[in-house]
Amino acid sequence: MLLDGLVECIGSMREKIKDHAGSLNQNETRTRTVLVDPLLTVLGWDVANPKLVTIEYPLAGKSVDYALIGPENSPNAIVEAKKLNTNLSDHSQQVVTYANIGGIKYAVITNGDSWELYDVFKQVQWTDKRVMQVNISSMSSAEVALNLLMMWRSNLSTGTVSEVKRPQLHPVEELKPNQKEHKPSSGWIPLTDFDPPSKTKPPTLIRFWDNTEVSIEKWHDLYIQIVKKCFESGYLTTQMLPIGTSKTNYVSTSNKHPDGLEMKQFKLLSNSPLVIETWMSAQNSRNRSKNLLKRCGLDPFTVLVKNN
Repeated sequence: MLLDGLVECIGSMREKIKDHAGSLNQNETRTRTVLVDPLLTVLGWDVANPKLVTIEYPLAGKSVDYALIGPENSPNAIVEAKKLNTNLSDHSQQVVTYANIGGIKYAVITNGDSWELYDVFKQVQWTDKRVMQVNISSMSSAEVALNLLMMWRSNLSTGTVSEVKRPQLHPVEELKPNQKEHKPSSGWIPLTDFDPPSKTKPPTLIRFWDNTEVSIEKWHDLYIQIVKKCFESGYLTTQMLPIGTSKTNYVSTSNKHPDGLEMKQFKLLSNSPLVIETWMSAQNSRNRSKNLLKRCGLDPFTVLVKNN
């Protein structure tokens, strides 16, 4: 699935930025190879395919690093890459100008860590032409992925990209290294440590990262309530769906699996377009809950469960 690969790529890039900043700060070519090429590729712009990407595209008397080719065999966007420590504000207006001269609708500038997308012909001041800005090192993988979907080939090649509104996220308190060594008091257990024996009854309460609590009765309620909380908090969006495997959809906007067959049991989440598969074991519920939280950029340790 696109989003799975995108989130994985973002995580890998974050590690490379951390481990190889010294080298990447000194060399644009290294930055392109290590950071820019992999991200463009996972977004559908295979840099090794000349039908999709032209490297060193001649424009305005110079060569821009990448031209992303649309269905008319002409560029829909250009991408200019700089070495890692480059301040993009020193170069962004120039890139927008190049795209304007070439009649190209979108312009992207990046240093591998920060990415900015400009709608070149938008009738506003040039600084307001920016419709997307992310920083891989400082933002959650989920939020970065959500915004970068604007550069997904199926979106960008249509020429109708619109601004993505960032969800209003509740801050999650950073955990100290030794926090996970001690379980919370009063019977609360972090979801990361919650692995009861087979045939154990489900917990009766869930406490979320913002200290709100909800009661549950069945094992599948654990997953349902976590899906609901992530969606209402803005961590889970419809652009991230479907969530599941190649054979089974756990959360989707329909009650169908990838093969077209209907879910055996499902729940329509009220006040949302979400459909949740509820045919699951206790182990399925726990594992799916943990994986969903990670997918949304949340630490499962911040969700607690207990029995009354």
